[in-house]
Amino acid sequence: MVKLKCPKCGYVWDYRGRKQYYATCPNCFRKVNIAKCRVE
Repeated sequence: MVKLKCPKCGYVWDYRGRKQYYATCPNCFRKVNIAKCRVE
């Protein structure tokens, strides 16, 4: 599980998917780079 923050809408969520590089924001459906948008 990884906590991500969308750079477009600012939504923060726990990503539990299996993709390595990109996740989709559940709020605005933008593709989010997992490495760059990780939140501690």
